[in-house]
Amino acid sequence: MRVILPHNITNNPRFLADGTGIGNAHVPGNYRIKSTSPCLNAGANQDWMTDHLDLDGNPRIDHVFGTVDMGAYERVISGTTITIQ
Repeated sequence: MRVILPHNITNNPRFLADGTGIGNAHVPGNYRIKSTSPCLNAGANQDWMTDHLDLDGNPRIDHVFGTVDMGAYERVISGTTITIQ
């Protein structure tokens, strides 16, 4: 029996670029996620994240969608955002 816990995935996270090689031949990847990633808005919000930033300096909790992405980087959607209340 396989148990999948909430906020965990078994699918490819769809990084912008996977790293390759090992040891001296290691080439780091770009571990920011693509717009098609299952990690997008799939994290578990924590109280401490409210005023904290990711490694790029973006807010951890997306104010548009309200849910943190899995990983060290938040996916930033560029362009105009219109909020209707």
